[in-house]
Amino acid sequence: MIKKELFGEINGKSVYAFTLENTYLKVKILNFGGIIQSLVVKEKNLDVVLGYESLDCYVADKNYFGAIIGRTVNSIKNAKLDFLGKEYLLSKNDGEDHLHGGVNGLSKKIWNYKINEDSLMLSASCLDKEDGYLGNLQVKVLYELNQNSLCINYSAICDKDTPFNITNHSYFNLDGIGDIFNHYFKFNCLNKDNELNSDNLLKKEYDENIDIYGEGVREISKAYSQTTNIELKVLSDMPCVQFYTANELGKTKGKREYNRNNGFCVETQFNPQDVIKGKVYLEKNKTFKTSTFFIFNILNK
Repeated sequence: MIKKELFGEINGKSVYAFTLENTYLKVKILNFGGIIQSLVVKEKNLDVVLGYESLDCYVADKNYFGAIIGRTVNSIKNAKLDFLGKEYLLSKNDGEDHLHGGVNGLSKKIWNYKINEDSLMLSASCLDKEDGYLGNLQVKVLYELNQNSLCINYSAICDKDTPFNITNHSYFNLDGIGDIFNHYFKFNCLNKDNELNSDNLLKKEYDENIDIYGEGVREISKAYSQTTNIELKVLSDMPCVQFYTANELGKTKGKREYNRNNGFCVETQFNPQDVIKGKVYLEKNKTFKTSTFFIFNILNK
């Protein structure tokens, strides 16, 4: 059974927190931005995602803690998009650049919700020309727990050809607190010489888009804390992942104080450059679907 509770209000509109729980995991999701506000690995009684306690902090947040990102992910320089031979000017929300879908991106919307037994369906709309994008876009995101796995299923449809790249921007810390330089990482990289394949203990900062080997739902990455013995395995059918080690985080007052490298993001997505260059886009009236699985194990090491 899913628990629903009021989390706050924005301009008179209610924002709710929905708690999904089973034997292994307890996850709290907001219908503001589709945010994963907390994710507790119950065997360790440990919240492994960064976030805030109040809605006001999420509204003001520039770190995109736990949010659904779209219509597009990552940064578009000078907020200019050359799409199918025509230039479009997008909203500027990062200096002169366009970041993570812009001013009215999916991370800043109050989503409609529907509880389906043990799963939560959120839905949101983006209007034609909103933030400079083409078409009326409809997006649905389904969250469900299956034993030790949190599955996020995305679907979208638009009435015009439009750039589209969606992901979840959760910051994980498998210790719950502190930096992540005791975490090991493994990526199923297309480039076999990628240093993340051969040197698994994190030793430096990353903000890198990584091509992933194979097609369909397959293992994208593994992360492991040698302190808590928690492993996070990520599966998806997306071709790439953005690996980010919270390089710009500093003295952020969240559920606790967060500093530089106190979390990591594993954002399944298309290659952002392919989207910017129009090589990959959501075709008119064609439904797009993708799934990402976050699987938590306790290893005896």
